[in-house]
Amino acid sequence: MADALFATLDPTVRRVRLPDGPEYTLTDTVCFVRHLPHQLVDAFRSTLEEVVQADLVLHVVDASAPDALAQVTTVRGVLYEIGARDAHELLVLNKVDIAPPEWLAALRAAYPDAVAVSAVTGEGIEELRRAIATALDGTGR
Repeated sequence: MADALFATLDPTVRRVRLPDGPEYTLTDTVCFVRHLPHQLVDAFRSTLEEVVQADLVLHVVDASAPDALAQVTTVRGVLYEIGARDAHELLVLNKVDIAPPEWLAALRAAYPDAVAVSAVTGEGIEELRRAIATALDGTGR
């Protein structure tokens, strides 16, 4: 990941099709890396506002980070600030292959509806696909 506050500044938009499902537009907006100064929230508000229009927000957190719980709280606070407080969110706990078991247990206890995955090993990816499909089917779009 880039050594910057944001690893992604410009949204990336692509069309995706879930297995046996309709096609959707996927927008990768902003990656929060560390403490997000309020000034940068203001500066990148137009990029962040993509989230307000989203049918589903995949909120991916690094489960191996010692401050993962605080990161979730921070990102949710920013979502609230930009008017996305009612956004349909699916929390994804990534890097479960390297997360210390006690940290992962704490995250699962705090966020029982989160989907645990490893982008490296593929663990949990099928469950994530099902959760996305179910969430998007529930939007009526």
